[in-house]
Amino acid sequence: MPKGAMGVKVKFHKGSWWVFITHRGHRRAKKIGDKETAVLIARQVRERLAARDLNLERQPPVPVETLKTYATGWLKSVSATLKASTVRFYTANLHRHVLPLLGSRPVASLSRADCRELITATRARGLRVNTVRGITRTLSVVLSQLVEDERLPANPALRLGRYLRRGDEPKAVVQPLTREEAALLVTIARRTFRGGTRGSC
Repeated sequence: MPKGAMGVKVKFHKGSWWVFITHRGHRRAKKIGDKETAVLIARQVRERLAARDLNLERQPPVPVETLKTYATGWLKSVSATLKASTVRFYTANLHRHVLPLLGSRPVASLSRADCRELITATRARGLRVNTVRGITRTLSVVLSQLVEDERLPANPALRLGRYLRRGDEPKAVVQPLTREEAALLVTIARRTFRGGTRGSC
């Protein structure tokens, strides 16, 4: 057999059935027992070796890195370099707001639309503009690190200010006092004022 050739043979040797394998200059032999099993195994080995030579073997899938996976590792790495209060700020924003919505997204697919979705979702929950700014700033810091690590070509969370207008803040509703409430307030004020006057004499 030429060097490098592939061969799988079934032979009866020393009272047992064996499978002899020659592949790429290497030889191996495996004692099987009965002929039927040896023939079956030999066929399976031939198929696997042929698939390997043709690069047809199934490769294990590469695990997809999600934002949650990356952000969890990132938090651990910055804990030693940032102030404890800053780490708590980032941790709270990530776990309460960012990761529940975007945590399962692959980091390589994160887009500006995802960032706008986060803003819309947090504003829909009634969070104030300053709170949402802190949330988006946290996301932006993580995405900037992804860019630096060459996992993203650009940070899609930059310059989102136009989506955070203060004019969208809900206006406070003024509830005027009823006549009864106004009268009670005046009465209490008069009693308090008179009492204070007597006490000061």
